[in-house]
Amino acid sequence: MGKTALTDDSICCDVTSVSSYSKTIADVEYGYNRDGEDLPQFNIGMFCGENNKLPIYYNQYYPGG
Repeated sequence: MGKTALTDDSICCDVTSVSSYSKTIADVEYGYNRDGEDLPQFNIGMFCGENNKLPIYYNQYYPGG
């Protein structure tokens, strides 16, 4: 699918952070929060086709690492 997107469409990349109030999720960490919330978070990076809007790849990563 990625090969088709490269030949037929432009690829866009977006990163978003997800904040959490949970006290039990070990995978969230404190990092820079654009909204100014004092909450731990994780980030999601995603590549998708600009025209077809189909996801090509995504990855979850953490503010501190």
